[in-house]
Amino acid sequence: MKGKVYIMRKGLLLLVVLITCTAFAGENLISLSSGSGAPGSKNNIVTLSVQNADSIRGISLSVTDMTPYITVDTARTVEGTNPILFKFNYINETFKVVLLQNKYQLILPNKGALIYISYSVAENAPENQTFKLDFEEVTVSDINNQKLDFTTESSNFEIKSATGIRTGENQNVLTYQLTQNYPNPFNPQTRIEYTIPTAQTVLLTIFNPLGQKVRELVNRTVPEGNHTAFWNGLNDQGLQVPAGVYIYRIKAGEFEDSKMLTLIR
Repeated sequence: MKGKVYIMRKGLLLLVVLITCTAFAGENLISLSSGSGAPGSKNNIVTLSVQNADSIRGISLSVTDMTPYITVDTARTVEGTNPILFKFNYINETFKVVLLQNKYQLILPNKGALIYISYSVAENAPENQTFKLDFEEVTVSDINNQKLDFTTESSNFEIKSATGIRTGENQNVLTYQLTQNYPNPFNPQTRIEYTIPTAQTVLLTIFNPLGQKVRELVNRTVPEGNHTAFWNGLNDQGLQVPAGVYIYRIKAGEFEDSKMLTLIR
């Protein structure tokens, strides 16, 4: 009798595990990375990503920011996506995009990064303010144009200090900041400046449009203050990379930010 009870419990446990794993594997998620930029800045990248259990043929969605201080300048798909239709506009603080794939070249499961959205920040934007980026009207379809169920994950866009310094009462307080590289476009070398408020580990990395790591510029503990890194267009193996658009991303503690740069030959 004890043996039978044991078998039943074991079978029940296995059933629970299978149900849990199936539910997890079947979850579809569309998410936005956080974004940030100082007043007057451009090319502040927010990445739209999909974690999909099913292959996708079409996506139609809107992202609202509810502030006149940030504007979408442009958007583009990750290289290798090759949609037959990719349209977007930005009206009344709402970014709308439609993407349609050829039925023989679908967005395969576990895609990851899909669209890079480039924001600019108005010159008169208030510093140290955060605005929510929220999804609306999301429709995702499969190869048969049947609607797929998707969960959405919104994010925020933070308008940072133009100098990386906030003036408090009788003191100056450093804040996190990643600036636009200069010169841009560049050849053979460009400068990337960043600010951190406390000594901590900083990871500053160059990625290609596919999201693959090209060059690790910084990976060490850095003291507080303003810092500069340089990139000469070489990868981690010391080889020249092709001309084109690349993304540089910083991670320091809970702070993450990314921007685009252009290498010319």
